Amino acid sequence: MLVVADVLTGIASALKRHVFDPKQLANFYATSVLPLLIGWVALSIFAFAVANVPGLPPAITSLIGPGVADSSYALVVIELGASLLQNLGELGLLAQSAPAAPKPQS
Repeated sequence: MLVVADVLTGIASALKRHVFDPKQLANFYATSVLPLLIGWVALSIFAFAVANVPGLPPAITSLIGPGVADSSYALVVIELGASLLQNLGELGLLAQSAPAAPKPQS
């Protein structure tokens, strides 16, 4: 769902800034979306494989598999969320922070 929202807001942002290039959409998938998802899946598979190595204590195996998989998933969500927030900001859909009050002169 985040991937779809990120792509749609990215397209909308590019259209608003008059820099949309349809060729860049495939490039975005190849350089941004696929590496994130493939990295997450590969790291999760590796973590679960390591966690199932015979002879490891149960306390370690119960941490390695889910811990690494959940951490890598969290990184993907953070990356996509940051991109989504950036796109929303470029579209003017995020509240602007108030300007800082001027510092008193001494």
